[in-house]
Amino acid sequence: LLCLTSADSLGAGTLTRRGMLEALGGFTGTLGLGSASAADQFQGTAFASKTSVLTSRPLEALRIAQQAEQDNIKYDGELAMNGPPNAPVELLVPIARIEFLLRDIRATIDDPKRWEELKATITAPPFTKKVFKQTFNAFADNIYYTVGSDRANAYLGGGATPSTQQTTQYMLRNEILGNVEIAGQELEYLIGLRDKGLTSREALVGEELDDLRGFLDKALKAMGQYLAIPSPEDVSKARGVASQGK
Repeated sequence: LLCLTSADSLGAGTLTRRGMLEALGGFTGTLGLGSASAADQFQGTAFASKTSVLTSRPLEALRIAQQAEQDNIKYDGELAMNGPPNAPVELLVPIARIEFLLRDIRATIDDPKRWEELKATITAPPFTKKVFKQTFNAFADNIYYTVGSDRANAYLGGGATPSTQQTTQYMLRNEILGNVEIAGQELEYLIGLRDKGLTSREALVGEELDDLRGFLDKALKAMGQYLAIPSPEDVSKARGVASQGK
């Protein structure tokens, strides 16, 4: 009943009522509605394993489709699109590129002539809030479970509770983003200060720049902590790919 109701709710989505019924044909045949012997057989086989029904492909497809629809609305498109899982290295490459961009910005801020360029970079994708969160969530989100997981389909329509590691990743992601956003605002302030012509260059690249240095250093520190969570080998490979695309 849950499957049919959910299939109805998808409407014109990826899974139609006809497609779902066809996909579940073997499943409903096993149930043998109205047959006590078939029900006994189902009770003895399906529930003997905690994962045999929960990880069935039709239910998994239904759960992913419904999950994606609800999460896209709830999180205003900040979550990455669902689909076949990517390799960790592939998901880490965009994050490594952000790290390289931050390092480049940090190394360039001592030149006031380049502040407009740096402000344009740090206020555009991948640093805009939605794109930034999509990039990090593509790696950190653990909504879709692999076959054999006891938690597969356990959160139909609601998503899984984040693990402790995920919570840490979300906190670090937000710390990076928060400092990046403030750095963009600080650059705008420094450009205005420079253009007024009342502050010497020594002061502009000295004490006036200390706050910006601090924001970028905090962002890079949090990035380092974030990239210390995945496999060192995966991070090393991702940084290698990201450096080639600089």
